[in-house]
Amino acid sequence: MKAKYNKVAFIVAIISFMAFIFGALMHYMRATSKMDQLDYDMNTITAGDFSVEMKITSKQYEYFQKNI
Repeated sequence: MKAKYNKVAFIVAIISFMAFIFGALMHYMRATSKMDQLDYDMNTITAGDFSVEMKITSKQYEYFQKNI
């Protein structure tokens, strides 16, 4: 009976250790992927990031052509 208990305790300890390692790895990967996304976003800024699209009437467009 004691041998069976020792085997089960050993298996539970290994599974707990693996779960801890898995959790730490997931935390690390989540933190570094956010930093990679921010770095990529900062390196790929385009004019489209600062442009605005809106509908205008033909009267507004004519005014723009004549006065601006």
